[in-house]
Amino acid sequence: MKTKLRLFGVIASLLAVLVLGYGCSTDTQAPVDTNSSNSKNGSVAVASLYNVVLESVVDNGDGTWTWTWSIENPNPGNGSGGTVKDLSHWNMDLGTCASIDNVVSAAYSGDGTNWTSFTPGWAIDASMCNTCNLNCSTPVFKFDFGTVDDVKSWYQITVDEEFEPAQVAGYSKGGTTCHSFTFEGIGCPPEEDPGPQCTAEECESQGPFPYSVSDPTITNNGDGTWTWEWAITNNNPGNGKPGTGTYQALSHFNMPWNTCLNNCGDESMIVSASHKVAGALDWTTFTPTFAVDPSMCNTCAMNCDLNVLKFNVGTNGASSTLLRVVVNQDLAPQTQVGYYKSGKNTGCGCINFKGLGCAN
Repeated sequence: MKTKLRLFGVIASLLAVLVLGYGCSTDTQAPVDTNSSNSKNGSVAVASLYNVVLESVVDNGDGTWTWTWSIENPNPGNGSGGTVKDLSHWNMDLGTCASIDNVVSAAYSGDGTNWTSFTPGWAIDASMCNTCNLNCSTPVFKFDFGTVDDVKSWYQITVDEEFEPAQVAGYSKGGTTCHSFTFEGIGCPPEEDPGPQCTAEECESQGPFPYSVSDPTITNNGDGTWTWEWAITNNNPGNGKPGTGTYQALSHFNMPWNTCLNNCGDESMIVSASHKVAGALDWTTFTPTFAVDPSMCNTCAMNCDLNVLKFNVGTNGASSTLLRVVVNQDLAPQTQVGYYKSGKNTGCGCINFKGLGCAN
C-alpha cells in the first residue's frame, strides 16, 4: 500500500493547549507513527483544559485518507485545585466541505496501536444536549471515548477525499460540564494547480503596435495536412529610443494554442514548424513544443503561466519574417493573442492576430 504520511508533530514551542471541557468490535490497525521524517507540523487551537493534537493525515494510496488526533489531560484530578476531570466524550464538526458521506470508517484507541472501530454517525448528541444544552440543534460526529488520568487517547477518521486541515468546531463533555472549542480538523480539498494555460484572453493593448502580424495564408497540401503562414513586420524600425517613434528589431514571437483542441498544447496536431527571415533562401525547421517561455517570463513577467509555441526568430529592418506551421487538421482562423519580445531592450507586449482556430 502506497502511504504518504503528513505528520503533525507535537513541538513544544508550537504546542498550545486546547480548551475542551470537563464536569457535565475491536480491530488492530497500524500504530500512529509520531517519528516519521515525512512530517508537517500541525497547529493546536488554544483553550484551557485538554490538549487536542492533529497527529497525522495519511494517504492510504487507495483513494482514502486517515486522519488521527490525540487528546491528553495535562492536569488530571477531581476538578479542584487546578486539576481537570477525565474527558467523558467529545464531538466534532466536519467543517464546511466534508460531510458524513465522506467518512469511510472511524475508530478510537487507548494506546494508538489497538483500535476499536465503530459505525460513523452524524446526529444530535442527546447526552450533551440534555446535560449542558449544547449540540441540541447541530448534528455532530461523536467520539464516545474519553481519557483516563494523563494517558493519551487516540481518534481516527478515514475519508474518501483529500482535505486540508482547518480550524473547525469541537465540543467536549467531562462530568456534567460541557464546552465548545476549535481545533485542527478536516477542512476543504486542496486547491488544484491548474498548470499553464492553453489559451489567452484578448490582448488589452490598443496599440500602436510595434509589429504587425498578417492574416494567415492557408494551403491544403492534399495529403491530410494544411500549411499556415504568417508574416510579422516591424512597423517602424529604428533604435527604439523614446520620442523617436521607432521600434527595435523583434527578438522572438510566441503563439498560444487554440481554444478548440481538447488537449492543451498537443504538439501532435502540428506536423512541423519553421521560420524564414527576409532574404533567406531556406526555411529553418524546429521541433514544435508548447511550453512556458522562461525568457519572456524572467525578463517581462509574461507567459509565466501560459503554454506557447515559440518562434525564436526576429525581424530585420522593415522586411517581414515568415512563420509557418503544418497541421494535420483543417482548422479555421481565430483571433488570438501573440506575444513579442524586442531585441536588445526588455520590451514585451501582445498583439491580436488570426491564429490556429477550431476545426472547419
